[in-house]
Amino acid sequence: MMKRLLGSKHIVIAVLTVLVVAGCGQSEPSTEMTGYVINRNASSILVVGDAGNKMQNSQTPEAMSLRIDGSTKWQGIASDKLKPGHKVKATIKGPIAESYPSQASANRIELLSPAQQEPGLLTEQEAIEKALALHSTAGSVYVYRTELIVNEKNWRIQLDDYLRPGNPVEVRIDAKPDSAK
Repeated sequence: MMKRLLGSKHIVIAVLTVLVVAGCGQSEPSTEMTGYVINRNASSILVVGDAGNKMQNSQTPEAMSLRIDGSTKWQGIASDKLKPGHKVKATIKGPIAESYPSQASANRIELLSPAQQEPGLLTEQEAIEKALALHSTAGSVYVYRTELIVNEKNWRIQLDDYLRPGNPVEVRIDAKPDSAK
C-alpha cells in the first residue's frame, strides 16, 4: 500500500512539473492597436482609432499613449520618420494602464500602407497631416473618417474630439500637392 501511495505521489509531482515548465515557456498574449498617429514626441506617440475603432459599448474611440524606446521594433518606417497622420498597427508589451487614453509600452510599430489612389495626388497621410495642422490647437482631435473624392480632386477629412466625440468637423484638403483649402 505504501509503495502505491509513493508511486502516485511521484506521478502527481511529475505532472505538476510538466505543467509548470509548459506554462513558463508561453509568452504573454500580444495586444494590438490600430489607428492614426495624432501626436509624437521623443518618448511616446498618441494613437487614436478611427470611427470604426471604438471602445466597447461607447461612442469614444480607442486611444492609447505608447511609450517608445530603444527596444521598440519598427516595420515599414524608421522611428525618426513617423509623423502625425500616419496609420499604424502597434503591438503592445507589458501591462496597459486603464486611463484614457490608455498607456502602454510599444513592442512594435508597423506603418500601414495607404489605399491605392490616383497618381499625382496627395496621399491619405499627407492630407491627414495637413488637416491636423489646420486644427493643431484642438489637442484632443482625432481622425474620424477620410475619403478621397477623385472627381473633385480633394480629400474630405472628418476630425472629432476623442474626449467629447459626436460632433465631427469636416475639413477639405485639396488633393493636388502644395495646396490646402
